[in-house]
Amino acid sequence: ERSIEFSANDILFMYTDVLTEVLSAEKRVLFDQEDLKPLLVENAEKDAQALSDAILQHIKKETRAHSFTDDVTLVAVKKKTT
Repeated sequence: ERSIEFSANDILFMYTDVLTEVLSAEKRVLFDQEDLKPLLVENAEKDAQALSDAILQHIKKETRAHSFTDDVTLVAVKKKTT
Protein backbone atom coordinates (compact mmCIF):
# COMPACT_ATOMS: atom_id res chain seq x y z
CA GLU A 1 0.00 0.00 0.00
CA ARG A 2 1.25 3.47 -0.90
CA SER A 3 -0.04 6.93 -0.45
CA ILE A 4 0.67 9.97 -2.57
CA GLU A 5 0.33 13.54 -1.44
CA PHE A 6 -1.29 15.95 -3.85
CA SER A 7 -0.75 19.68 -3.94
CA ALA A 8 -3.30 22.12 -5.27
CA ASN A 9 -3.98 21.60 -9.00
CA ASP A 10 -2.05 18.30 -9.19
CA ILE A 11 -3.61 15.83 -11.62
CA LEU A 12 -3.75 12.05 -11.52
CA PHE A 13 -4.63 10.74 -14.99
CA MET A 14 -5.16 7.04 -15.67
CA TYR A 15 -6.36 5.38 -18.85
CA THR A 16 -6.71 2.04 -20.57
CA ASP A 17 -4.18 1.13 -23.24
CA VAL A 18 -6.56 1.60 -26.16
CA LEU A 19 -6.28 5.38 -25.66
CA THR A 20 -2.61 5.39 -26.68
CA GLU A 21 -2.84 2.65 -29.29
CA VAL A 22 -5.15 4.24 -31.84
CA LEU A 23 -4.40 2.59 -35.18
CA SER A 24 -5.20 3.49 -38.76
CA ALA A 25 -6.84 1.02 -41.12
CA GLU A 26 -3.29 0.11 -42.21
CA LYS A 27 -2.40 -0.75 -38.57
CA ARG A 28 -0.18 2.32 -38.27
CA VAL A 29 -0.13 4.04 -34.85
CA LEU A 30 -1.87 7.41 -35.05
CA PHE A 31 -1.76 8.42 -31.40
CA ASP A 32 0.59 7.16 -28.71
CA GLN A 33 1.84 7.96 -25.21
CA GLU A 34 4.22 10.67 -26.44
CA ASP A 35 1.27 12.44 -28.08
CA LEU A 36 -0.65 12.36 -24.81
CA LYS A 37 1.91 14.23 -22.70
CA PRO A 38 1.61 17.65 -24.37
CA LEU A 39 -2.19 17.36 -24.34
CA LEU A 40 -2.14 16.90 -20.58
CA VAL A 41 0.08 19.94 -20.13
CA GLU A 42 -1.95 22.03 -22.58
CA ASN A 43 -5.22 21.25 -20.78
CA ALA A 44 -3.93 21.15 -17.20
CA GLU A 45 -5.88 24.26 -16.15
CA LYS A 46 -9.21 22.55 -16.91
CA ASP A 47 -11.21 20.59 -14.37
CA ALA A 48 -11.00 16.79 -14.47
CA GLN A 49 -14.08 16.28 -16.68
CA ALA A 50 -13.10 18.98 -19.17
CA LEU A 51 -9.55 17.58 -19.33
CA SER A 52 -10.85 14.10 -20.20
CA ASP A 53 -13.30 15.51 -22.75
CA ALA A 54 -10.58 17.61 -24.41
CA ILE A 55 -8.28 14.61 -24.76
CA LEU A 56 -10.98 12.39 -26.27
CA GLN A 57 -12.08 15.14 -28.67
CA HIS A 58 -8.50 15.77 -29.76
CA ILE A 59 -7.82 12.09 -30.44
CA LYS A 60 -11.04 11.68 -32.41
CA LYS A 61 -10.32 14.82 -34.45
CA GLU A 62 -6.65 14.09 -35.15
CA THR A 63 -7.15 10.43 -35.99
CA ARG A 64 -10.55 10.88 -37.66
CA ALA A 65 -11.80 8.13 -35.36
CA HIS A 66 -15.53 8.20 -34.80
CA SER A 67 -15.27 5.33 -32.36
CA PHE A 68 -12.62 3.17 -30.76
CA THR A 69 -12.09 -0.51 -31.51
CA ASP A 70 -12.24 -1.32 -27.80
CA ASP A 71 -13.66 0.28 -24.68
CA VAL A 72 -11.88 3.40 -23.42
CA THR A 73 -11.60 4.28 -19.76
CA LEU A 74 -10.20 7.58 -18.50
CA VAL A 75 -9.93 8.61 -14.88
CA ALA A 76 -8.84 12.15 -14.14
CA VAL A 77 -8.53 13.39 -10.58
CA LYS A 78 -7.52 16.96 -9.86
CA LYS A 79 -7.01 18.45 -6.43
CA LYS A 80 -8.74 21.78 -6.13
CA THR A 81 -7.02 24.79 -4.70
CA THR A 82 -7.74 25.31 -1.02
